[in-house]
Amino acid sequence: MRCPNRFLQIVSIFCLSLLVSPSTGVAADFTAPVESTDEFRHFLVQLPAPRGLILDRRGEPLATNRAAVRLAIRMKALDSGDVSSPAPIAEFRRLEGEIRAIIPNLIRIPDAELVDHWKNRPFFPVSISEALQPGETEELRAAGLGPEENPAVEFQSFVSRDYPAGPAFAHITGYVGRVFPEQRGQIGKEEFRWCPVEGRTGLEKSMDRELRGENGLLSLLYDEHGREVNREILKVPVPGRTVVTSIHLDMQKLAYDQLEQCEHDGAFVAMDSENGDILAAATYPSYDASEFLPSISPTRYRELKTMEGDPFFNRAISGEYPPGSTFKPIVALAALSKFSINSTTRFSGPPSIWVDGREFKNWNEKHEGTMDVKYALLRSCNTWFYQAGFQTGSEAILRAADKFSIGIAPNIPLEAVATGNAPEKAPSRRGIANLAIGQGALLASPVQMAAAMTVFANSGHYAHPRLVLQVQDPIDHRLVKTIAPNVERMTFLPSDIETVREGMWGVVNYGRGTGQRAKLEKPHVFGKTGTAQWSTGGNERRLAWFTGFADAENPKIAFAVLTEGREDEKMSGGRNSAPLAGEFLRTIYEGAADFEVEVPEQLLTSVPSLSRPRGNHDSFDDYYDYGTASRSARSRDSGIGRVEIDYRRVMPRKKPPSSGRKRGLLSRIFGN
Repeated sequence: MRCPNRFLQIVSIFCLSLLVSPSTGVAADFTAPVESTDEFRHFLVQLPAPRGLILDRRGEPLATNRAAVRLAIRMKALDSGDVSSPAPIAEFRRLEGEIRAIIPNLIRIPDAELVDHWKNRPFFPVSISEALQPGETEELRAAGLGPEENPAVEFQSFVSRDYPAGPAFAHITGYVGRVFPEQRGQIGKEEFRWCPVEGRTGLEKSMDRELRGENGLLSLLYDEHGREVNREILKVPVPGRTVVTSIHLDMQKLAYDQLEQCEHDGAFVAMDSENGDILAAATYPSYDASEFLPSISPTRYRELKTMEGDPFFNRAISGEYPPGSTFKPIVALAALSKFSINSTTRFSGPPSIWVDGREFKNWNEKHEGTMDVKYALLRSCNTWFYQAGFQTGSEAILRAADKFSIGIAPNIPLEAVATGNAPEKAPSRRGIANLAIGQGALLASPVQMAAAMTVFANSGHYAHPRLVLQVQDPIDHRLVKTIAPNVERMTFLPSDIETVREGMWGVVNYGRGTGQRAKLEKPHVFGKTGTAQWSTGGNERRLAWFTGFADAENPKIAFAVLTEGREDEKMSGGRNSAPLAGEFLRTIYEGAADFEVEVPEQLLTSVPSLSRPRGNHDSFDDYYDYGTASRSARSRDSGIGRVEIDYRRVMPRKKPPSSGRKRGLLSRIFGN
């Protein structure tokens, strides 16, 4: 009869594996804990709970667990005397040397620590390696150094964290670290089968309470020679809860690849413009979180910390940069809302204008002529926006920035989420001129700018960024917590939003637009290029931005791309960042089936399987084993129509639906 709860099957197998005598391979005679005597030593040790899984929105693993084996030496098996006799250091070093000839990267343990271990915990094996690589246990056995051939050798099984998705996800998942060093001193009130870990950065840290689980309890019995003769689980460990993120694994990898190939430091954020789900939040350069398992060497850590570009810096979420001309759609909307201008108001676009004795330039050294707001957006004319800023005033512009949450940290469960900066007021006309083109004291993060684009993509609704969708029970998949979307209706007139949208359409699709390198035949891309001056480390550098959205049904993407220039390097949003967005969107919409976005009402995951032990160690290989997701199609209503503009006549377009779209439910369970 098949057990209806797979977790019970796993527990049964796990308990049987720990009740097998490691020396004989058959059930031990002892079936209950025994008090310490002259012949036996009894210990209670904790079994660290496997951490919960971190998954992408489709159930693909971003952080998981794997079975691992490490090497240990039983000091008690090296000496027949009692604990009062000298520590068998020479015998330990001899055996260690034989093992090192096969496995060079052993942990170097000072003699003083070995003496301390012998005095305080002689019955506990001394761990001398981190996780062994595939095949190394067989090499040791072939050399007569396996547990079957040498009673002083032990293969210790443990559960290790694993980050299978690679560097593209390091700033999302973060990494774990040991709670304390390897236990060597006196036996304390709490002893552990292996060192537990805790979250140090990323979701591993911010969601540590959910991911931790509950430790189990193991009874161990040793004879006077240090041989383990019985083990019994008194309490089964309970895995941590499953955290389901909004991230789309393939989109995240694609965004990271675009940044890596452009060979500039930067960030790429893509969001679902309807509900704010962060589909990708890539930062380059990055690091491999697996290097921290189980710990990273001080030398390697210093290398990463001093590496050019700072791979630990999460540019997508924590970076604060002047938004440059990508702020101009917000300035235009503020001016239209205050009735400082209308859709037909025209200003000239000279190469420069003088403001209180200082020359403020346009990026183009030639006169642009007289233009309306739509043409000013597609040409990104600074001198036009200086004049519009003077007409509008800094208070109205900054009120609009506040509505777009510039200067307000998004509610994202990661450390060091940037707030950006929006000053209370521009101090002078020069300050207004800088504000009107996204410079001066104004700062924003890439995720803030991607979220700002949802207003133009989503008919005046601001979708607050969302990174975690739900938290599940690891056993019965019950939803413990659901994070609902937060979509806020803006008070801007639909006609004003439409005017700005038409300008953003022209940036990419009109003949003189600055973002034509992001153009697609289908769907249409709406965007805004930006170049900003940025000071870092006392050196002035330039930034290249491209923000916008794709007018598509599924997925419906708002985005922000940022690339950082090197010292004295000329950068432009149209040349450096727009092509990255174009290639990203082209790949997605050409392979729409692979990148379809679903919103799981409840994502069901299979409980990982556990195998029986093999040989003289409590191996549980394939401790976590994933099935594949089966995904139902997402149902959507008809979407926003296409805008066609010739900048002499604006074609009418259908009013987009204001209600949310239906979302499909994942219909099958992962795995068996």
